[in-house]
Amino acid sequence: MTEAIELRACPDVLGNLLHALCQPLTTVRCSLELSLDQFTEAQCGPVSVALEQADQAIETVQLIREYLELQRAPGAMGQVALTSAVQTALEQLALVAEAYRVPLLASVKSTASLTVNEFWLHRALRYLIGPVIEVQARGSAVAVLLEDHGCGSVLSVHSLNFPQFAARDHYERKVAGRLMQARLGIAQRVFESAGASVELYAGGRPGFAVRIPRYEVLAHRMSA
Repeated sequence: MTEAIELRACPDVLGNLLHALCQPLTTVRCSLELSLDQFTEAQCGPVSVALEQADQAIETVQLIREYLELQRAPGAMGQVALTSAVQTALEQLALVAEAYRVPLLASVKSTASLTVNEFWLHRALRYLIGPVIEVQARGSAVAVLLEDHGCGSVLSVHSLNFPQFAARDHYERKVAGRLMQARLGIAQRVFESAGASVELYAGGRPGFAVRIPRYEVLAHRMSA
């Protein structure tokens, strides 16, 4: 009798499958993009939609791979100043905000630090702030505030809506919302492992608050 292979002995099986899935998706996406010039104006619409779908599938695969990496081994830990990390994230997101025509209004000043892997902290901040930018009506602003309080520090990000700007297309909002959940899951995992908490605003309002206790020892608590 042939014995069944135990997947526990092959921890990279899922990662390898995701890598194998990403390769043909990338090939299809590149082929579609290169062939755009060969289509008529009427045909370009469906091809552009297919390109968007391919991009979403590729990003979904990448997010799954990231979550697996985070679960398995978050990497080297160290004390990372939150002010510096938020400023770096805002610099990295500046082009995204410009593309969506969403001004970033930031006031970032805090003494807080987290015991965390710096790479994952930067990634978590982009995954938290980026979706807030993406779901805005073009021309709306996003406020980013990091400040110290008596019991700790708070990073809050929320939209400042201006009604004179038209809302984004419903399809774009729906797509951004699906991908947002995956990004938020990774970001929440990173912050909670470092002793902080992430609270999403209720009522469908885009935004969140990250609370960092001042007197608690912020030690890494990621499970194996």
